[in-house]
Amino acid sequence: MVEVFEIDEDRFVVLGRKGIPLASIFKDTLFHCSMVNTIRIGDVRPQSIRCKVDETGELHISLSNFGLTATTNPPPMPPSGNTPIQHGTFQSLSAIRGNQYVPIDDYIARECQSTLYPFAKKGALPLEPVRFSSESLRVDRRHLPASRRHQRGRTYIQKGAILHNRFQVETHAGAFNGERCLYAIDLQENQQVTLKAFLPEDPRIHAHIEFFQECGGMQGIPQFIDHFSTLGSEFIAHSHKGVRLRSILNSRLFHISMENTIRLGYRLFRILHSVHLKGFLHRDIRPLTITCDVDQNEELGVNLSYFGHAARIDTPPANNPVILGPYQSLHVSRGGAYSRIDDYISIIIVMLTCQGVNPFDFNTNSHLNHIQKKENFHADPYSFLTPETAWLGDLYLQLVEMRADRFSHLQIMAALRRAVPGIDPQTVITYHNDPANGYLLID
Repeated sequence: MVEVFEIDEDRFVVLGRKGIPLASIFKDTLFHCSMVNTIRIGDVRPQSIRCKVDETGELHISLSNFGLTATTNPPPMPPSGNTPIQHGTFQSLSAIRGNQYVPIDDYIARECQSTLYPFAKKGALPLEPVRFSSESLRVDRRHLPASRRHQRGRTYIQKGAILHNRFQVETHAGAFNGERCLYAIDLQENQQVTLKAFLPEDPRIHAHIEFFQECGGMQGIPQFIDHFSTLGSEFIAHSHKGVRLRSILNSRLFHISMENTIRLGYRLFRILHSVHLKGFLHRDIRPLTITCDVDQNEELGVNLSYFGHAARIDTPPANNPVILGPYQSLHVSRGGAYSRIDDYISIIIVMLTCQGVNPFDFNTNSHLNHIQKKENFHADPYSFLTPETAWLGDLYLQLVEMRADRFSHLQIMAALRRAVPGIDPQTVITYHNDPANGYLLID
């Protein structure tokens, strides 16, 4: 299966779909490329780049998204016509301000801590290979500048490596915002675990440990297993099971049934209520931090899987990158202190996503920034909702009113039970599961 992208009448690119996500190796890879003549890509970021190791051990890097590709001299778009990617993390300040997009804007990638080099040569897409070891899946650092050969003392961990004389690495799950995630087998207990690696002194280490001391092993919360240091990183190990909700939504074309949306939200509210009773806030509820798994009774369970931003209730607001995301409340995005209400609002936004309603998505009202989008939704949520999802607007406004009065978990649960007549949120989530082929689908 391939992807075909047309650049103009005479040139097109065919890219193979098979590859690995760039995110886990993005900071270790140097792109030796040069710009295609008269073309600017307009969307250089980890999600638009693919990597594949061939039979000779070479890593081939190719671009996979040309929706914003254009000639290098188009006029700048007016503010009302800005493309959504201009608001992204990997865009230059000039592009975000609405100026003409030029080749140098393709080179700027703030998160990778280095300059993206221009693309190989005219017509060279996929790009010329960078030497890569297929055995260890590790970049040959002789091809990196001397300043980057020993970047911050972190080591790429091979599949099969045993850490702390206990955890055998199975696969790399990804990397984000200075954190690496790996799946491994606990050789002592013969169970699958998640390993999260941070640089020493990262405050998220303490956040995980403090949270697990109080909440680990509760319904919907993983069991804390170990904390250790090795290979220039500190690791948190906790139990792992299930499939991320984001993967399930991707497989379902971003939509699940109304019945299962309500059942999912009900379970998330119950989990968070238990966490709140222990004195903690999660502060990062989104499809990527929610997992679903089939339990011993063949029922689909819902769990949380990430706690790097968890904090005690009434913790003062802090500079936190998650507040810029679509799943945070307007109050938090404006810099307000996180509360139980904000955790619950995140669940409402997750349920909207399950219904294919995405008022804060980059592709929705792309001329607005994320705060403006949330202000518009806050002013009139029903204008963004379908008749079938209007009850989520009711629930949102009920939570907003509680901010000035008194928060009540019981009132929210009662409202959810009567949201759609005939749907009992306590009934089982219906699903299709095929472990042999590695997928789980919510109906």
